[in-house]
Amino acid sequence: MSKWKEPSQPRTSVDRRDFLALASAAGAVSLPLSAAISVGAGHTALAQPQIGGETMTRNIERFEKRLALIRQSLDIPGMSVAVVHEQAVILARGFGIVDLAKGTAATENTPYPIASLTKTFAAAVIMRLVEAGKLDLDEAMSTYDPGYAQWCAGLKSSNLPAGRNYNCDSERITVRHHLTHTAQGKPGTNYEYNGFLFARLSAVIDALSVKGFNRSIEEDILDPLGMTDTTLGANDPHKADVVARMAKPYKLDAEWNLVEPATVNPPFGYISAASGLISTVMDLAKYDAAIDRGIVYSAQTKQQIWTVGTSPTGRRFPYGLARISHAIFA
Repeated sequence: MSKWKEPSQPRTSVDRRDFLALASAAGAVSLPLSAAISVGAGHTALAQPQIGGETMTRNIERFEKRLALIRQSLDIPGMSVAVVHEQAVILARGFGIVDLAKGTAATENTPYPIASLTKTFAAAVIMRLVEAGKLDLDEAMSTYDPGYAQWCAGLKSSNLPAGRNYNCDSERITVRHHLTHTAQGKPGTNYEYNGFLFARLSAVIDALSVKGFNRSIEEDILDPLGMTDTTLGANDPHKADVVARMAKPYKLDAEWNLVEPATVNPPFGYISAASGLISTVMDLAKYDAAIDRGIVYSAQTKQQIWTVGTSPTGRRFPYGLARISHAIFA
């Protein structure tokens, strides 16, 4: 069990309100950019950075200092950041340590589990199926998912909290409802984020694509974009070297020491439409640039994905198609 304290830095406790103030201060720096933060050249090369003027340089320096302050204040052992401006990376570096036992420093090439950012890749695969005329977002899940009825029956009998108010036995629930987290209660009327239900979209992709979910991600997105440091979970047989470099997970124990957890949930070997990819900020920068260039999906599809949903009464939801309205790729 590893225990560690930030060397030569006093520990500063910070509550949620203080953290939000710090984060707001960091975000107040005037950089018109996209940022990919995670706690080699590919086919989609990023533009060469051209940082203009002293103001931009000072803003980047201020941004770095505030990120370092947030990391230390929240006892985050290590993290990485890449900032993209006009499809060029203008800042890429690591902060802190990602393996306390070995003293491995975080870098821009450190892989991390990217958790729910996986949803954006699943949405890309689904929308490519829409573009190919193989899928209609407003069709029922049961139209495409051959095991849906059996899965629904098992879910209703299990009383899982994640299945609360998911009325698959009495309501017509569509692919769009799953994509937008509006599948619970009266479908389409309320937003309730639910990764468990989102994960069922893997079955839709597996049923409609001859490649299946995993190969679609790999062959249609990762390989064409040169995302060589992105893996399909910790059990990806083609990327063992990337998994070996992944940042170690830590948690704070009762005495506020950083320790390695006995287990993680879901395990890093798990992969679904909801979570499981492992990536680096540099690979995510390639992904960001490819979306801007219309490589991942068309401009029309991008507009659909990035447009937030609304209820039948006109109330705006905070979510588009697997994209939060203030998400990392805003």
